[in-house]
Amino acid sequence: QAFIDLHSAGNMLFRSWLAHVNCSPKSELCVLIDFTLRLIPGLEGQGELADVLPRLCKTMESFLDNWQSFMSKKRSQHFYLNFYTAEQLVYLCTELGQGRPSQKALMMLSFLKSNCTAEDVLKASEGHKPPSSTKALSELPALLDEEMDLTTCLEYIWECYMSNMGAFLPNCLDVDTLGVWLKSLASEERDCVTRGFPQDLLHVGQPNLITCPRSEVLTSALAIYMNSLNQPLPTFDEVLLCTPQTTAEQVGLFLRRCLIP
Repeated sequence: QAFIDLHSAGNMLFRSWLAHVNCSPKSELCVLIDFTLRLIPGLEGQGELADVLPRLCKTMESFLDNWQSFMSKKRSQHFYLNFYTAEQLVYLCTELGQGRPSQKALMMLSFLKSNCTAEDVLKASEGHKPPSSTKALSELPALLDEEMDLTTCLEYIWECYMSNMGAFLPNCLDVDTLGVWLKSLASEERDCVTRGFPQDLLHVGQPNLITCPRSEVLTSALAIYMNSLNQPLPTFDEVLLCTPQTTAEQVGLFLRRCLIP
């Protein structure tokens, strides 16, 4: 479950990894792991599967907690990351890191910069290149060769990855660089929307709760925005219409957009 959650949370280290679990008591190797990344050799887990597997799962759970804290911090530092889900951030990091963003990526970026083009992305990236990934990682293979414990090897890899993501994923942007590019892109937007809300109904600087029948939710929400007749209708970054399918991530991102100064 921790692996699935890491994948869903947007961690790219485990995107392509393969883990083979050998249940045969005659085999010396109970777990084989391949990250399918150039810098990381294959890992082998030796011992009783009943001992190795729980420790492996516990290690993955610690990675998940670490990653969630990391992303929460980055979303607080880089406001415009909160316009995208974890899966969308992975897509943008991959697309923009390759230097030729697809039309789908440009459409996603158009939420920040209207009719975003490849030239707009290039301009936003100027002076904000990803940090160099030439940091020496030559010791990693030697450390992994010397260490027999599988979970310790994974911890070595995790620490190196978190401190130098670009070295492991050279064709992807790191989260900090993406956040800077998004901010630069948003600063180029010239169509500024200024809302005027009914002051007798809403109070600035505090949450406002309006109750109404379910059948009137849409009309009530639109009525608030009709107070600014010359402005466009609200988009997804301003309004979240919740259904049983709305995820906790969507609600969390919406609240971040509302509450981060």
